[in-house]
Amino acid sequence: MTSQRRGELGNPWLKQKPTRSFGPRHWGMDLRKVYNFIKKRSIQGARNVVSDIRNAPKDIRHPKQTQVEEYYPTCRRIIVRNYKVLHQVDEDNHILNVVRVFDTRQDPDRLRSGDF
Repeated sequence: MTSQRRGELGNPWLKQKPTRSFGPRHWGMDLRKVYNFIKKRSIQGARNVVSDIRNAPKDIRHPKQTQVEEYYPTCRRIIVRNYKVLHQVDEDNHILNVVRVFDTRQDPDRLRSGDF
């Protein structure tokens, strides 16, 4: 989609690509856990998964493009392989803040309790 067509849609969010923010330290710890878990089988596989997770927010073009997370209603989610990338959107400043990464193979109640 060209920048001219973005402007024609009348949505100010689409005129500017959102900035990714990897704010809370939980995000880094979550990625480290993902990497360490996968590298036991394949270092390159671990690199690929972490890269996919880090790059997923780049594909967001609209603030409500992703689904609201049922366990964290203030967050939205991006599904990457077996992982949920939980994020919050600051529409006024065009910032997408990644909050947590959660392995979907775990008990979802752990996500609600924050114990992951």
